Amino acid sequence: MSKNLKSVNAYGALLSIYVQEHSVEKAEATMQKMKKMGMSKASFPYNMLINLYSQNFEQEKINILMQEMEENGIPLDKYTLRNQMIAYIAASDMPGMETILNRVEEDPNFIVDWKIYSMAASGYLRVGMIKKACSMLEMMEGMMLLQGRKSLEFLITLYANAGHKEEQYRVWNTYKPSNEPMDVPYGCMISSLAKLDYIEGAERIFEEWESHCTGYYDFRVLNRLLVAYCKKGLFDKEESAVKKAVEGRIPYASTWNVLAIGYTESKDLYQRLLRASAATGKSVSIILDQMKMDGFSADEEANKFLVTGPS
Repeated sequence: MSKNLKSVNAYGALLSIYVQEHSVEKAEATMQKMKKMGMSKASFPYNMLINLYSQNFEQEKINILMQEMEENGIPLDKYTLRNQMIAYIAASDMPGMETILNRVEEDPNFIVDWKIYSMAASGYLRVGMIKKACSMLEMMEGMMLLQGRKSLEFLITLYANAGHKEEQYRVWNTYKPSNEPMDVPYGCMISSLAKLDYIEGAERIFEEWESHCTGYYDFRVLNRLLVAYCKKGLFDKEESAVKKAVEGRIPYASTWNVLAIGYTESKDLYQRLLRASAATGKSVSIILDQMKMDGFSADEEANKFLVTGPS
């Protein structure tokens, strides 16, 4: 590249790529070049490196960068503080996370949004501090009227992570979409209920979504339910749901992929059971019978357990 094309935007794009590729040495070398050329006077390149270091749990390097920003009069923006919060959360450092949270809340130069509280809730859940996590979720919910319903998926997912099904349903029934696109939040609700091992609830949410689906049929919503069925080994229900959905429609390739993965993982499971039973001298005929009932034919590897046991 000619010198006139080697702008801050070009180096910034290169730095961004190295961060995406987790190439620490190249990212640091690019940052040094930007410093020498006077291109590091804004927060952007620092935020890129802080993001990279947070992924690698290098808190000491993050502290050095933030100190350098303050010494050089480079303002800390919301992305700087968010990346710092991510680093503290990854290290399960709740006091550090709370320091950043308090700084954002108290500094009039920052606009507090629901994303900050979502991150804090995730951090508390990571270390099992359920009560504090729920207080963050309450703060998130309080912002929905001002900042829209974009936080809905995060709220129901985090309440599921906290094991609070009642709160999850309350939020859903209060804020669920009506006249706006609804595929994503419905899919999120299905997955969240499945995470709580509440398949019946997930099925009812799917049926509610399907009853409103008069036009475009987003198979990604169905896939959420299929994944839940696969994890529970409910292959009859899975096949029935797919059979109904594909009538007059062309399913996504991902739908068949979910089915294939589910069957494959289930049959791997059976091979482990066969090996474990044979190793302890127990009969494997019951397991082979169950395989047939679940629609798996006993292949050569499975049949050999009847005669010789595991190799």
